[in-house]
Amino acid sequence: KYDALTYHHVDPTFGPDPEGDKKLIATENPLDTATWVWTKADLLALKLIEEVHKRKMYIIFDGVFNHLGVKNFAFQDVEKNQQASPYKDWFMVDSWRDSAKGTTFRYKGWFGVKTLPELKEDSTGIVAGPKQYIFNATQRWMNPMNRGAKNGIDGWRLDVAYNVGHPFWKDWRKWVKSINPQAYLTAELVDPIEKTRPYLSGDEFDATMNYNFAFLVHDFFVQDSTASSVTQFDAGLKSLREAFGDGVALNMQNLMNSHDATRLASAVANPDGKKFGDWGAYFNWSQKSNNRSYNARKPTAEQRQKQKLIIAFQMLYLGSPMFFYGDEAGMWGANDPDCRKPMVWPEMAYSTETFNPNQTTHDPDEVAFDHDLFNWYKTFIGLRQQSKALRLGSFTTLATDNANKLYAFMRSYGKEEVMVIVNRSNKPVSFTHPLLASKAYTNALTKGVVTKVEVKPM
Repeated sequence: KYDALTYHHVDPTFGPDPEGDKKLIATENPLDTATWVWTKADLLALKLIEEVHKRKMYIIFDGVFNHLGVKNFAFQDVEKNQQASPYKDWFMVDSWRDSAKGTTFRYKGWFGVKTLPELKEDSTGIVAGPKQYIFNATQRWMNPMNRGAKNGIDGWRLDVAYNVGHPFWKDWRKWVKSINPQAYLTAELVDPIEKTRPYLSGDEFDATMNYNFAFLVHDFFVQDSTASSVTQFDAGLKSLREAFGDGVALNMQNLMNSHDATRLASAVANPDGKKFGDWGAYFNWSQKSNNRSYNARKPTAEQRQKQKLIIAFQMLYLGSPMFFYGDEAGMWGANDPDCRKPMVWPEMAYSTETFNPNQTTHDPDEVAFDHDLFNWYKTFIGLRQQSKALRLGSFTTLATDNANKLYAFMRSYGKEEVMVIVNRSNKPVSFTHPLLASKAYTNALTKGVVTKVEVKPM
């Protein structure tokens, strides 16, 4: 949960016995790992890890190491005991409660949010007390019960990584890789390349949430009259691919949207507004409460086609595609909180949606699992699973046709080649290339031999 009570336990409210788990946790000394227990909620998490691994999949946890919730054990002790607390140096305290001096207990919260007290940092990063606690919790989830790293999580996604100093991340990476050298570390960053580079120099993170990729894709595919040209799109992608060290581009978490952005389905329903890359302005513009004209309705069939094209490109491009829960099910929504609706499941029936997030009303929109869209996602996931060229291959631009809004590129790995042709226009476009005449290519979807290419409109 965002307002974390601990790092070494799953929040009891997520488990089958919240009250029982709370009683177990109360027996611990949080500073002594020998007293740490495994709650029923924790054991469910271990079961999840086991089931994921059985399916030859990987699982990473979300870590928020800049702040804790106001009800976490350390802050509660500080609030009660003030300077007498063993955790007095964990947080950024501005003043202590002292009736003689007339001072109150004041501390820094993340971005001023007092329910999220920030952990204290110095020139070496997060200070010793919370740092050791984080390291202990890290080991607990990566090597549970000392049964080996194969039984633990496979990596971490670090929330607000930009709010934690580089020295901490360097030390923490060493610790993580000592437990599991193959662990995947990705950071939440919404910064330009120059500010992102220090995190991806090989001694902190393996990847970041690649918002810069999303910004480029939105400018090219989502926008209409203000869309970037094919050559601009290609140049932006090239710059991003070459911005970091060898292999980093393959690791990057290529997303289209997230919990902090309007859903992709709603983004395509609102072209030619603010640019996604203008983060602050876009964030506010895409919230229905700030922008009554923002279209938060169910996407049209035409808008779904644009979403499909974007997803196809995302899956065929170089990097690690990331989907936000429910996009594959057809979920739509304006920015926070509308992007965080409950999941739409195929086996459940739902009421029609008649309310906008700002509580205005509209005609009923049917809410149901979108099987057609889901199968589209499955198709391209399957293509990636079958193709080393798509997962690991190099990237070569083949054509940038601004007049016809056509973009073609090649993914190559060993002798395997995958040619991708994207038609961004609203009319069919023919594509020819010398490679089509010199080699035999197969349509990945129809399995037919390709001699000439007629690309359907978006």
